This record gives sequence, structure tokens and C-alpha cells, in this order.
Amino acid sequence: MIQTLRGMLNRGPPPPLVPVTQGTNVTFSGTQVPNPILKQPGEVPPSILQTDVGQRLIGFIDHVKQTLRNKGKTATDDEIRMGKNAINMTEKMFDYPESSNLENYILLTTFFENSAISPLVLALQQTLQHRKGRFDREEPYDVSQNFQSPTLNNEDGKIGPRRFLSLMVLSSRMCLKYKLRSNPECELFARLNELFQGGNGPNFNSASIARVFNDFIRTNSAFTNHYVKRLIDGERMYEIYRGNYFQADRELSKQLIKARLDKWLKIVPTKDFVVDVPVSYLFNKYSNKEKAKLNKDSAICEMVAEFNEKIGKPTTMYPLLPPSAFNIEQNDSIDFDKINEYLYKISPPAVKKRADKAHKKSLKKKSKLMGH
Repeated sequence: MIQTLRGMLNRGPPPPLVPVTQGTNVTFSGTQVPNPILKQPGEVPPSILQTDVGQRLIGFIDHVKQTLRNKGKTATDDEIRMGKNAINMTEKMFDYPESSNLENYILLTTFFENSAISPLVLALQQTLQHRKGRFDREEPYDVSQNFQSPTLNNEDGKIGPRRFLSLMVLSSRMCLKYKLRSNPECELFARLNELFQGGNGPNFNSASIARVFNDFIRTNSAFTNHYVKRLIDGERMYEIYRGNYFQADRELSKQLIKARLDKWLKIVPTKDFVVDVPVSYLFNKYSNKEKAKLNKDSAICEMVAEFNEKIGKPTTMYPLLPPSAFNIEQNDSIDFDKINEYLYKISPPAVKKRADKAHKKSLKKKSKLMGH
């Protein structure tokens, strides 16, 4: 009877319980364990470049490049920007640990086709309308009103279903782990990861991915109206940020993360469309390639700062210069000696050497004219 009722409510079987012994820490923090996805001991997994998934990513990059080449001068600025960003986003997926972030693959039609999304939007709507009971006291979330229909023209402000599904995978990958019970939300990532198989899974395709999503949406007890609303309003993303990506020296506010999520998740004009993986855009989580570029830029800034310290803080000479190079009489108080001194001070050694030589020659000539 209990199993029949659970089946009707789509709640699934009850999670296994771990026996509590005397002295067991049952506080909220004491019942959680570190997320194994982020805290894996041992060597870094090999790159996915040589895997089946890696080769498909290379094919996608080549396709985008060829499309831009074919467009040539007829390509619009938005097309060029989005094409380049799509290439950069895809290249991130080769860089550990981004290659294990399965939410990224949901963003690419190479792995998850548009045709697979419409049935899932319907599943979202039907499930949430019937998930009203003592386990879910939230008002049913109206998917048809708030989500963009895959079969209609895009409408600004609607939620992009593909990106919402990507967030579901991210949330599942970062799901809370408990010592005393299992978390049903973790099942979505676990099943997709079984399909992925390190990049060589023969069933990591659109149809199989869609089946995993459909089963999770329709049968998993974690999928509730409350769960959907927290994904959309930013509460869950901020929770993931604080628990996994927080850095004290560059803290992001909840307001900023929510604003970024709103722009990344919803349909916006093409010029504002963000082409990036969620953890990079939402949490400033950079790939190794991006870190190298940032470090290089930082080194250049440090070099400029050291150079400024050596020559001193340059005084702005703009007020001393005449309003026009062809109308010097407009400013009779110009101190050209100061200008020359400033230019000499910021000159490279070779220029200074040449200036010193010219100055000595000028002094020698002046001395002869004065009869010395």
C-alpha cells in the first residue's frame, strides 16, 4: 500500500537511513560531507581531448569557424561576437576541471538537440501542476506562462528552457551530501555521468540525455515547485557559490549573482545574449587558460606600476600645452623648459643618450660663439 501511494505521488522509494549511535553529530553542518566532485584526491584526470566527446567538441569548433569564414564580410557584429564566444566557451570544456562539468554539454545542440526540449517543457508543466501536496506547499509554478516555448518565436524576459535544464545539472552536481540520508537531487548528475563515462560513453546522446531528464522531472521527489523557484530566483545559485566557489578576497554579492543569473537564464536581445558556461559567468570561476591570461595581464600591470615608481608619478602637462599647435600665441605662459624636462624624463635610454649628445654639442657651439 505504501509503495502504491508513493508511486501515485511520484515520490519514489524512501531513502535509506543510517543508524544513529550515541555521540553522532546530528547538527546541520555535522550531517554534511564535502562534495566529492570538488574535493577529489589523487591525480588530475586526463584531458577529454582524445575522447569521443572531445572529437565532437573539436568538430563543433571547426563548424563555427567555417560558418564565420563563409559569412565573410556579410557577418554582423553580433554574429562574429557570438561565434567567437561560442568557440571560447567550447574550448573551456577541454580544460580541467571544466571537462567534468556536465551542465556545459546541455548548452550545445551537438549533444542535446532542440527537438528533445519541447517534451521536457511539457513534463515540467505537468509535473509541477500535480506536485501540490503536503510534501510541496508551494503554489504550482506556471511553466507555460514563464518559460519560452521551443516552438514559438523568442520573447524577451521568458526563461530559456535549455539553460534551465543546464542549471538543474549544475545544482545536482553540487548537491548537498548528508551523512544520515541520501539526497535524491544527486541522482540527475549521477545518471548523466554514467552516460558520459569520461567522454567515451556510447549512449551520451540527445535521446538518452532527454530520458534521464524526463525520469528525474516526473519521478524524483526532489523536483518540486520550491526546487524550481529556487533555481530561477537565484537562491540556489547563491547557495552553490557560497558552498563551493566563494573567495574571501573577491566576494560576489547575492544581488550580483541574481542579476547575472537573470541575464544568463532569460531570453534577451541578441546584443545582450551571454555565451558562456554558468560557473564562469555566475561565479567568476575561470578555466586554466583564462587564469593564465589574467596572470599575464596582471604581470603587465605590475611592470607598468614598477616603471611608474622608477620615473615618478608623471605630472599632467596638458594645461601647459597651447590649445592649438598652430596658434601658440593663445598661451603666453607656456613653460617649454618644463615640457622638455618632462619629455626627457619619460624617454627611453637610447633617446636620452641622443638628447644628451645633442645638448653637449649645443653647449660647445654656444661656448665658441661667446669666445671661450
